[in-house]
Amino acid sequence: MDYDVVLVSFFGMFAVVIGLILIVIILQWRRNKRLPKLVVNAEILEKRIQKVRHSRRGKVGYHTTYSRLYVSTFEVEGGEHITLFVKKPEYHKLKKGDTGKLSFQGTRYLGFEKAEGKRK
Repeated sequence: MDYDVVLVSFFGMFAVVIGLILIVIILQWRRNKRLPKLVVNAEILEKRIQKVRHSRRGKVGYHTTYSRLYVSTFEVEGGEHITLFVKKPEYHKLKKGDTGKLSFQGTRYLGFEKAEGKRK
């Protein structure tokens, strides 16, 4: 009987956590959708790859996989820094120090058009 309560509590908490994560993702998506698409002059300050570890239990012990998140930080007019996640092919096109037009919508990266011949 006590195990049933523990089991139900565990799965209930698990469902609440998953539900909250989904709510945060949906709210961020809706917020980005409502914001205007902006195009600003920017310089690429930094590029980095964040390695994310995923562990799960398999038939024989634990199985670990890794994924990568590609992140670029831009400095826009006025000195503000904006950090955005970018897709792998786009990440490899970006070079630190390049200047150009950054397109984004909220926290969503839309593109970077490099200014020809302008590099610090």
